[in-house]
Amino acid sequence: MAEMNDSLADLENRSDVLNQTSYSLADASFTRNDSYQLNLRRNGDCDGFDASTGESWIYPVDVPVRQYQYAITEAALFKNTLVVLPTGLGKTFIAAVVMYNLYRWYPTGKVIFMAPTRPLVAQQIEACARVVGIPRADTAEVTGRQPRSKRATLWRSRRVFFATPQVVLADLQGTDPGGGSEGGGGPLFPANQVRLVVIDEAHKAKGRYAYTDVIRLLAETNPCFRVLALSATPGRTLEDVAEVLKNLLISHIEVRYDCSPDLQPYVFRRDVRTIVIPLGPTIARLRKELLRLVDPYLQRLLEANVFARYPNRLTHGLLVMELKRYRSGAMHQRHPSHATIVSDFYACIGMYHAIELLVKHGIRALLNYLLGSGGGSNGPNAQEKYFIAKDRQIKQFLDRLKDQFPQHVQESPAALLNESGALTGNDDVDYGHPKYRILEKQLRGFFREHPDSRAIVFCEFRDSVAMIKRLLSDNQPAIRANCIVGMTLVGDFSPFQPDANASYQTVLYQYPKCFT
Repeated sequence: MAEMNDSLADLENRSDVLNQTSYSLADASFTRNDSYQLNLRRNGDCDGFDASTGESWIYPVDVPVRQYQYAITEAALFKNTLVVLPTGLGKTFIAAVVMYNLYRWYPTGKVIFMAPTRPLVAQQIEACARVVGIPRADTAEVTGRQPRSKRATLWRSRRVFFATPQVVLADLQGTDPGGGSEGGGGPLFPANQVRLVVIDEAHKAKGRYAYTDVIRLLAETNPCFRVLALSATPGRTLEDVAEVLKNLLISHIEVRYDCSPDLQPYVFRRDVRTIVIPLGPTIARLRKELLRLVDPYLQRLLEANVFARYPNRLTHGLLVMELKRYRSGAMHQRHPSHATIVSDFYACIGMYHAIELLVKHGIRALLNYLLGSGGGSNGPNAQEKYFIAKDRQIKQFLDRLKDQFPQHVQESPAALLNESGALTGNDDVDYGHPKYRILEKQLRGFFREHPDSRAIVFCEFRDSVAMIKRLLSDNQPAIRANCIVGMTLVGDFSPFQPDANASYQTVLYQYPKCFT
């Protein structure tokens, strides 16, 4: 490690910087127990700031120095900064360096790293230990599984914390059951001692998400803390980004894209090719019939003036937003036909969900949703499916589907994962969308040219994973495929059983032996 006082010019000759190293990170950590003479300021703006260590900041040079990382780190030390950086280009590294320097500058202060999931929290814990060597004795992972009394002890005794925002928010709002050194009923969370809050996946800081409330509650009692927000995708719209900036008290933005000049040495070249796939006559016919069936519901909503205008490209997501907007207005003034309007909305939402499943994922996905167990009777689509089932014309359409397609096609593709799974030889029935055969053709061509390479196919649904796995099983040994799915499995209809945690780890271990 080396002390950096001025600008990035100090890093132009890396060997010179390395020769300037005067002590290791282990030597540079300052805690309450150190014999080092602290020179702490006692004023409102910089209370607890150590003037001695604060004369410099430390940046690791035992790894190759990247100019953009250095520049972003320097900015984040002195301003509340939102860092927008593509995945894999060092947001975790930047956070670790900023955390270490605030940890040095405020020897009695607290540093908090928050991420929405525990795996992301664990990733940052490892980075702080590996990159900057924050002493383990000063760090703690705070989880909801720990008793409140233990969390209170950790908040008092440790200095660097890793947690999900929900745990931090709960402790901000709670009281210490043991009272710490002050007696019973004191604050559980030392809000006035916090000097840095690092927020991963910062684009989530909208609405009433816990990130928003944590920063708001901290600011009410503590006017002096730094915020570092990290995200690869800060928002879809300018309004989304503005909301994140406001909620996290951001005053400075550092943005880098894949095409940014200072990222080019570290970004792999990507060839992006779009393949437009014709839907085919069967999918086109079913889509047209579904649009005809949903049209009366849309017309009634238009006549009730609950749409601002008839959208040219109506989607399931847009309908959900329109329903939320209508319900928000109905809280103040309810429409005379309120119940009918809500049921029409649900019918439209369900039908457009069915249409999108058909167009994006094929006939099997449509049948699984309308006729099979997809979503379950109590699943997220239960209300939409209830209102769909009440329509006589839709019932007749479903009866025709039942007659047209075999029973096993109407259910989950779980059977396709078995070699004995029934196949008819008709791709409309077996796989339900022309994209699957085109994917097979692309992969076969790829492995003919690159027999020792690997490929990853990303899917939105587990059912698609099952179908692709079955499709590629006919191409062995040229293509050896395996499945990786998320840890959370919902319902018995999933083709992946609840022991997926162990299977997930096994597949990751065996990935080098697979071709896709």
